[in-house]
Formats: sequence, C-alpha cells, structure tokens
Amino acid sequence: VYYANYLRFVERAAFAAIGPSAVASALDTTPSLSFGIRSANGIKYAAAARLGDACVVDLECHGLDDAGQLTMKASLLRQSDGAELWSAADVRFGFVDAKSGVAVSEWPLPLDVDLTPPDDPCAKPVGEAPAAALGPSLEPPDLVLQPDVASACGTVDLHAAARYFERHRTTYLGGPDKLEALASDNSINVVVARINQLRLLPAAHAARIGTPLEVRCAVKVKARGTQVVFDQWLVHGETEEPLAKGEVTCL
Repeated sequence: VYYANYLRFVERAAFAAIGPSAVASALDTTPSLSFGIRSANGIKYAAAARLGDACVVDLECHGLDDAGQLTMKASLLRQSDGAELWSAADVRFGFVDAKSGVAVSEWPLPLDVDLTPPDDPCAKPVGEAPAAALGPSLEPPDLVLQPDVASACGTVDLHAAARYFERHRTTYLGGPDKLEALASDNSINVVVARINQLRLLPAAHAARIGTPLEVRCAVKVKARGTQVVFDQWLVHGETEEPLAKGEVTCL
C-alpha cells in the first residue's frame, strides 16, 4: 500500500467520526467548501499494510485550535493482530473555501469537545523551497494537477502532495529498478521511517486542476550515513509559489 494512502484512510475515518450528515450539511450550505487534512506531524511507519489486510483507524481528539482546525492523534492498526502499522502524533483537519482559495478560520460544525490542543507543530515559518536544479524532475516533465489526484473541489490536497513526494523520492534514488536491485542483490531496503512538517501551504488552496507543478527537494545524510532526510516541496510550476512541504526520513 502506498504510504500516502494512509492519509486518505485517516481522512475517511475523521469524516465518519465527525458525522457524514454534519459535513454534508456544511458543504450544502457553502458548496465551495472542501474538507480534509491540512497538516500532519510526527508520522511514524512501523510496518507496511498489505493488500487484503483488514485495518482500522484509531483517532484521539485533541480539540479545536485557534485556526479552526480539528486536532487529532491517529493510528492505523491491523485487525488480525492489533499491530500498529502507522501513527501520527498530530493531524489537523479543516475546511477550505475552494472558490476564494482561503482556509476557513472558524470550524463550521457543532462539536461537543472542550479540549485545548497543543500548539501546532506545523505553524512555524517554512523558509524557501530548494532550487530546481538540486534534484531530478518527475516524469512527465510537464507535470500538472490531474483530476484523479485532486481534492473534491479540484485543488491540491495533502494526499496528492504526499503521492508526488513518494514518486520523487523513488526517482531521486534511481527509480524502481534500482531500488529492486538493491533489495534483491544486496539485501538493502530503503524504507520511510517518519515524516514531519507535512503540510499544505496557503497557495495550495488556489491551485486548480491543470495547474503546472514541480517537486523539489534538498537531501541530507544523517546518523553516520544511516538516515537520508528529504526536505520535499511541491511548488507552482510557473510562479514557483510553494504549495506543500514535508520532511521525510528514510532508512
């Protein structure tokens, strides 16, 4: 299972926990609203889910923050043995007005939760995206936001950004054939261990289907050569505005 799909599983679980009718009511009132994950931090990968695994998502609500985001801790568990496959210490859900391209700063639904969440770990300034020449480009070179990876309102969502980041890391490391050869010939498997600072940036909410995209990254080798950290960015292919970013540690 692609790692990015875990975000989709968590998003669906939050939708079910909040109540499909409540979310649908908000979307009916303002048709341009879109619901989804805005950021995730402290993501850890323990084991990969396999096709056919029955899994459940466990959510722990931490309340609403000052930006109108619902904060939760999330885990993905395999039903057969209860093993935790994936977890995120901090996931923030919110609504975006796709018409204006602005995140909704007030939670639009009734919520019977009187909790104060911790400070948002993804609220710190992001800095600047790496230069385009620092990493390989994705194929095809004229990458654009496609309908099958866009949000329900036709914008960039965090799931799409994570998928682009996955593909780009594979390309950076030499492609699927190179990774397969490392595993079969040298018993070396490159795996994602954790992700921090995975977040949508304001310009993402205005990026529509057909928007040209570019993935950039800077790479650091840490822990005496045993860890590779990818500082990955999704940027607008023409304006170079940053749309999403994440810090991915591979072992």
